[in-house]
Order: sequence, then structure tokens, then C-alpha cells
Amino acid sequence: MMATKTILFLLIPVLVRQASGNLNTYPAPHGIQASNKFQVYLSQGGNRKSSFTYITTSDQRAKEVSHAKGGRSVSWTSFSFSGGAVTAEIHTPHDFHSCIVRPQHYGYKCQRTGSKIAHVTVSSTSRMMSVEFDYDYGSSNADIKDKMLIFADPPESNVPNEHDSSVLFYKAGVHNLNGQMHLNNKIKTIYLAPGAWV
Repeated sequence: MMATKTILFLLIPVLVRQASGNLNTYPAPHGIQASNKFQVYLSQGGNRKSSFTYITTSDQRAKEVSHAKGGRSVSWTSFSFSGGAVTAEIHTPHDFHSCIVRPQHYGYKCQRTGSKIAHVTVSSTSRMMSVEFDYDYGSSNADIKDKMLIFADPPESNVPNEHDSSVLFYKAGVHNLNGQMHLNNKIKTIYLAPGAWV
């Protein structure tokens, strides 16, 4: 009887971890501006975390290329998880009535849960999705001005050895290439750690 109790006692923490899962947000690179369009919080099993949200804009590109439009932005956040589903809480710059998740075949629903707040439940990893809001759906004559992307990854495995001469390894942080980089033939793998900005 004692052996049975001991085994059950040892299994309970394992079962609790599997039910609640493992949610990992990535470090914010020092000196990189967070999105001023969207903020994202992630929740799993009652654990709520802020997820750094990047932004890039088209303004510089519009000056360089005639067909590019200025005044556009793309915000995105990424994270990894295992176990139970993760709820992404997205804070928007404008209020909205409805929102959608693309690609729609994922079957994910976007719900308005408050003024300027949407919830999307992500149940599977290896998902790349766009969350779109009715104030900025675009049309046949216009595009979405401020895009919001979410990348949900499985937990990392098989991270390459940073001392391997065939690996170009970027740790978390900001890495300025100062122009184009030409790789030699020895480089077989380019690895960007979570939180790396190149």
C-alpha cells in the first residue's frame, strides 16, 4: 500500500505540469522598439505573461521603391508552448466589433472581450497566423495598414552548438550586420536564438 501511495504522490506533479503546459515567451532585444500598435499578453493554465511585440514599418521602403506604400506596419510576436492551449490577449489601437484569424482553416476564433481587446485561443504549435480587425480589413482597392501576426512554436529541441564552425549562431540580442553578409562554404546552419534581432 505504501508503494502505491508513493507512486501516486510522484505522479501528481507530472500530471499537473502536463495539464498546465509550458509557455515560453522570448526576451525583448535591448534597444528594439516595441510595437506602438499592438500589445500581446499570453495565458496558459492561469499563468499570464507579456509577449514582446515587434514592429516594422514601410516608410523607409516607400522612399526606396516606387511601388511600396508608406504608412503601413507589421507587428508580430512569437512564443513557444507545450501542453494546454494558450490564450493570446491582443490590445489594439482602435476599438472594433469583429475580428478574424487567418488562415481560416485553422478554425481559430477571434473574440472581442472588451474595448480594444481581443482573445484568440491557440491550441496547436507550428502555427503562423494573422489577426485582422474590422477597422482595418482592407478591400480590393486597399490593403491592411497595420498587420498583427502571431507565431506559435513548439519548444526548442536540437539547438546547434554555438562553437561549431559550420554554424552561424546568433544569441538573444541585437546583431547589426552593417550591410550584406557573404557566407563562406563552411556555414551549413544559421541559427537565431529566441530574442535575436538581426
